[in-house]
Amino acid sequence: MPFSIIIYDEAHKLANPQTQLHKACKQLKADRQWALTGTPLSNTPLDYFGIHDVITPDLLGSFWQFRQ
Repeated sequence: MPFSIIIYDEAHKLANPQTQLHKACKQLKADRQWALTGTPLSNTPLDYFGIHDVITPDLLGSFWQFRQ
């Protein structure tokens, strides 16, 4: 692994799995990944999924599984 840790500041920007930023960050690999945000995730639970999809892939299942 090229990184031991990745810290995503402003992680709420990762909430949408359709964005290029989300897709690019999801390709990064590290021993540990942390997500920091000062913005409350109060819009939808799907925002929560989008961030976790980057830092802990497959923990919450697929997008469609989580949505159901």
